[in-house]
Amino acid sequence: MKPQVFYDRVNTALAASPEDRRAVLVSLHAELVNEYLDAVRAITPGQAARRVRDGRTVAEVVGHIAEWDRYTLLAAGELLSGVVWPLIMSMTGYVDTNGEEHSFAGVDDFNAFVRARQADIPWKEIQRLAEDSATCFYTLMSQPRLLSAAILQGSRETIWKTSAGEEISLPCGWYLWLTSLEHIAVDHAADLSSFGGEITRPIR
Repeated sequence: MKPQVFYDRVNTALAASPEDRRAVLVSLHAELVNEYLDAVRAITPGQAARRVRDGRTVAEVVGHIAEWDRYTLLAAGELLSGVVWPLIMSMTGYVDTNGEEHSFAGVDDFNAFVRARQADIPWKEIQRLAEDSATCFYTLMSQPRLLSAAILQGSRETIWKTSAGEEISLPCGWYLWLTSLEHIAVDHAADLSSFGGEITRPIR
C-alpha cells in the first residue's frame, strides 16, 4: 500500500463517527496485516540476515515490529481495564517474555533494548513472535465488544506526529492503533516490500 493511500484511508476514518471510524480501521488493519504476515512468512533465514536502508537486518526490523506489537497489546489490556492513559504513553510498563518489567527513556532506548535482546535469537523464533503478535493484535482490535469505539474515544487526548509530518490531536487509544498500522504500512513497508506475493493464509 502506498503511503498516500494509507493516509487517505486514515483521514476518511478520522472524519467519521467513532463507530464508523472503528469499522474503517478494522478493514484497513485486516488488509495491512495480511500483507505484512505474507511478507514475514516468506522470509528465509538467509534473507533475514540482509541489511536494510538503516543498517539493521531484516530480522531486526521484524523483531522490532513484533515487540512494538507486544507493547501495544500490553497497553490494550490497560485500556480494557479502564485505564485512560496506558503506561506505554510514558514508555514504562513494558513486560518482557520472562515477566520482567522495563522502562525506557524514549523510543530509541526501547528500540536499542529490543535489538540487543534479540541479537542471538534465531530467525524462526523471531518470525513466530512476529506472526503471533500481529495476529493477536488484529484479532483483539477486530472485536467491537472488546476495545470498543467508546473505550478508544474515552482515552486521554494526545498528539499523533505522523511519519508524513502532520500533527493530529486524538484520544490515545486511537493513536496507539494508528501508529501500529503506520509502522507496517509506511515506516517499514520498503524494508519488507521484496518479500511475500500472493496472500495464502489471510485473516478474515
